[in-house]
Amino acid sequence: MRSKSLNNFVRLVSSLGLVLLTFSPAISFAFSGYGDGSPSNPYRIGTCAQLQDMESNKELDYVLISNIDCTGIDFTSIAIGSAFTGTLDGQNHTISNLNIVTNGTKGGMIAIATGATIKNINLEGGTLDCISLCGSIVGEATDSTLSNLHSSMTVAGDGFYSGGLVGSLRGSTSLSQSSFSGVFTGDSYSAGLVGVMWDPGTSVNDSFVSGTINAISSYVGPIVGGFFSGTINNTYSSATLNAGGNYYDAGLVGDSQGAINNSFSATTISNPGSYDNGLVGLDPSGTYTNNFIDAESNNTTNCGNNSGECTIENNGNLDTGYFKNNTSNGPFASWDFTTIWDTTAGYPVLRNLASFTDSTVPNNGDANGDATPDSYQPNVGSVSDEGGNFQTISIPASSGCSLDNKSSIEVSSVDKDSYTPQSNLAGFSIYCSTVGATVPVTIIYDKLYDTSRSVLREYNPTTHTYMTVPNAVFSTVTVGEVQKTSVTYDITDGGILDEDGLANGVIVDPVVLSTSAAVILPPTTGIGSPTNTYAYDLLALGLLPISFGGIVYYLRRSNSLSS
Repeated sequence: MRSKSLNNFVRLVSSLGLVLLTFSPAISFAFSGYGDGSPSNPYRIGTCAQLQDMESNKELDYVLISNIDCTGIDFTSIAIGSAFTGTLDGQNHTISNLNIVTNGTKGGMIAIATGATIKNINLEGGTLDCISLCGSIVGEATDSTLSNLHSSMTVAGDGFYSGGLVGSLRGSTSLSQSSFSGVFTGDSYSAGLVGVMWDPGTSVNDSFVSGTINAISSYVGPIVGGFFSGTINNTYSSATLNAGGNYYDAGLVGDSQGAINNSFSATTISNPGSYDNGLVGLDPSGTYTNNFIDAESNNTTNCGNNSGECTIENNGNLDTGYFKNNTSNGPFASWDFTTIWDTTAGYPVLRNLASFTDSTVPNNGDANGDATPDSYQPNVGSVSDEGGNFQTISIPASSGCSLDNKSSIEVSSVDKDSYTPQSNLAGFSIYCSTVGATVPVTIIYDKLYDTSRSVLREYNPTTHTYMTVPNAVFSTVTVGEVQKTSVTYDITDGGILDEDGLANGVIVDPVVLSTSAAVILPPTTGIGSPTNTYAYDLLALGLLPISFGGIVYYLRRSNSLSS
């Protein structure tokens, strides 16, 4: 593991816009993929094995670069012994079939998080079975920021303080824009979303539960079980709660001693016991503002064991759609339906959930025809231009390299070439743990071109020049019974096709655009101020620098041909 002093040095160098060329990620770091764990160059996770590698460097920064399938792998909870203190950004990717092995307590994908940031991750399927302080994303989080986290796992917490998503929130931890839609079974002070909230600084905001909750004992609810302190804002449950005849289970919160605001319960409560209520079970000291229950689904007209906890709607089944397909009933006037929530024919949904849906790419998501969805391959990426024409870039999985920063850039937005373009620019970056690697690249165009007069041209935004890619081989491939044009060529880290010309483990290095010094556009280009780097000129055009991978490739011909 890299020392904290070295880590701080690397972060300082990155902040100064410099690039360290003397460190080889394959030699210096325990992580098996590319990166140095700094905010500007996080470790890139593209496989379940690399996700497990986080255990070796729990204080650093990570991003997911593809969806991950962990089928058949016994995944050990990260940070069981000592806390994860870094950052994990899923970049709206899904981890499927994560079957988590724990030591009995504080289990989850990450067991303990302190001062951490965990965001933009969807867990689909998979299992977690532990005793207490369990959650599919995090077992116990202290002074951490958790956002845009979703899980449909099957979670069993056989002891206290477990949750389908997060077990325990402490300190100043916040959970926002998150959901649980799986099956959760929990003992006392447990819930589908968060098991227990301990401190005034904890909060749950803009989140919901729609799965199944099985209560082993008392003080169980869909949103929070043991709500000892903190705030809950803009949440709801449409889950099924199997109360099991226990007492003080409820449609939203089990034991309520914090503040619940602008929330509602449409939970279906089956087999209720004594003091099982629509909103809260036990209510010794909670405070409530603008909360509601659906009396028919909750199977009760009791909000809690005190008065004033909520307003009762749909009593007598007279308004079954009260909380559906609108932005004004119940607590909705206080919700953000512009950027956070969206209306549907049913209950509201979080807008961020749409980001986890795979883009519509050719051949049902398998644009290169290798029988694996592109989104689950860190070595494959499909991009579409403004007209819906796809290009699929792939490198061999055996290369040990990963593909990232895939983008399609309009030809009109960059310098002109003497050749006539036949497609948009396809930008990408290749990250290799071996410095100086040569990697074969294949691009499949979702069209069939006449390649008799075609060449592949490379554009370098640093020098604003083009060159013909040597030894590029065109061919015709059939994907999903459709014939398409492909081109294959080799590219070398530090070679003539690598924008920065440096053997540094990055081919087509996007970092150069944002950190290198004095890459100035000539005043005559007309693409922005001569005092700005090319990255910032792209921003002025509404393009993201990280999406423009540096060197870009596209199919060109000396004359315009019909396709």
